[in-house]
Amino acid sequence: MINTLTIIIIAVSIIIIAIATVAIYYLHYSRVINKRLKERSGNEKRMLSPKTVGIVTIILALLIFSITILLVRVNQSNTIEIDREYLTAQYNYEVLAPQDMQCGYLASYSINDNAGYEKYEEILGNIRFTYFVSNDAYDVFHPAFLIFAEYIGPEDIMTFGFQGDYLTSEHISIAGRGGFGADTQEYICIIGNTSIDCIFQLSLFYYDEDGNIAMNKELDTLDVNITGNSADYAVAAETIKIVIMRTSD
Repeated sequence: MINTLTIIIIAVSIIIIAIATVAIYYLHYSRVINKRLKERSGNEKRMLSPKTVGIVTIILALLIFSITILLVRVNQSNTIEIDREYLTAQYNYEVLAPQDMQCGYLASYSINDNAGYEKYEEILGNIRFTYFVSNDAYDVFHPAFLIFAEYIGPEDIMTFGFQGDYLTSEHISIAGRGGFGADTQEYICIIGNTSIDCIFQLSLFYYDEDGNIAMNKELDTLDVNITGNSADYAVAAETIKIVIMRTSD
């Protein structure tokens, strides 16, 4: 809903413009009439009286006010609101190479099996996704999911890019980030955690040499540093969505 302050600001702005319009016309009208009286010429075109202009200005002001309020309401109704619980939850994820998975606690995770996780496998295009989703409640020390992604196509891959986003149950983006230009790997592992029921959406882009060159040229034309990717230049580009349920203790 539109708050009172917004309505007052809109109304005052329109009133000021209307008054200024009438005042300017009145000054112009007075100057023209006085000039005509001095010259006493009867050939001049008839001018609208300030009263008529005032009435027309009031009608137009009311019309503009109504249209403005309507547009503000439409804009507000189209604004997507995210529940506060999503805004205060925790979200994070990492993109790791095979060598990273051999270090420390990460070495306990496997592409074959992980205790306490449900295993799934999907092949989309030329990308195989093997992922694990936790059955346990939120634990800051244990990830909610692990995704192993492998390119299984025939092309020679040079680099890859990614975009990971956490979504609400209505598929509204809450938080996310992406990257481009990482050297190709045998596989990559995405490990993430969150404290709330939500959806994790992962998009992967694999580029051969030509695609990598084209992407770098595209980025060089921009004035800002971005981490965008383009399916147009990728030899493989797929998106997977994982439903995460963080059960209570």
